[in-house]
Amino acid sequence: FRPVETILWINNEGWSSDTDLNFDNRLNDAWLFRFVNNLKWSDQDYIINSQNGPVFFQKISDKTGLSYGAYAFSSDFPVWNVQSYSLATGFRQLLYKEWFFWEITPSINFPRQNNFHRTPAATIKFEIILGNI
Repeated sequence: FRPVETILWINNEGWSSDTDLNFDNRLNDAWLFRFVNNLKWSDQDYIINSQNGPVFFQKISDKTGLSYGAYAFSSDFPVWNVQSYSLATGFRQLLYKEWFFWEITPSINFPRQNNFHRTPAATIKFEIILGNI
């Protein structure tokens, strides 16, 4: 069980909260199973958004890994309902030493606003880890 709470104040935007209540289970040295439970809230709209679903992480080498996830995105406005579904596969690689990574994640989304018709997407992310916490 990995609880993480982030409370953020942005000067012109106000307060927001990001809560992760993830459950991890290491299957073996190369595989990790995680059930994602995330809630986000901000005082700009007072809407709670959630993300839930299973993710498998596969270690390919000490520098690369893959992830396979299926998610449901929900909102409490006007009542709790599913806003979209998503299937995603991510590739993550260490680029430099132990602190600079990149990740590409193609996905297929099924948003309510498009009557749950498939919508392809891709995310590219660069991550820098500073400090040793």
